[in-house]
Amino acid sequence: MNYSFGENTKPAPVSPSFWESLKQTGSDKLWWVVVGSAVLSGICGAVANGAAGLVEGASILVAVAVIITIVSFADWFKDTRFVALQGSNQEQSAPVIRGKFGATQTVSVWDLVVGDVVLLEAGARVPADCLVIESADL
Repeated sequence: MNYSFGENTKPAPVSPSFWESLKQTGSDKLWWVVVGSAVLSGICGAVANGAAGLVEGASILVAVAVIITIVSFADWFKDTRFVALQGSNQEQSAPVIRGKFGATQTVSVWDLVVGDVVLLEAGARVPADCLVIESADL
């Protein structure tokens, strides 16, 4: 086939990885402030009470790690579901006039080719770059 106007293919939705979600959540400056405070708390506790003083700072660090992991998992799950929804949402069809005899048929927007005449009604979305042939109150 001649693809002089490009190929009309559906882009594959990209599902984010859990690692990317974890990096994004961990890069928040608020978590860095909390981790810094936990380290300072551990140092001050170690100076005041010896090794037993490190427990408070270590417990804060463990709590931060657990919270970041839970938030990252929730974000990853939400993004994965959104990508799946986005992929199913792109399955649309449009009525077109195609061929010599001018027969109207309904085709997927991913099967449109150059020369198809798309019939649009009020409120319809344009599925491709188009030229307006005839309109009323456009």
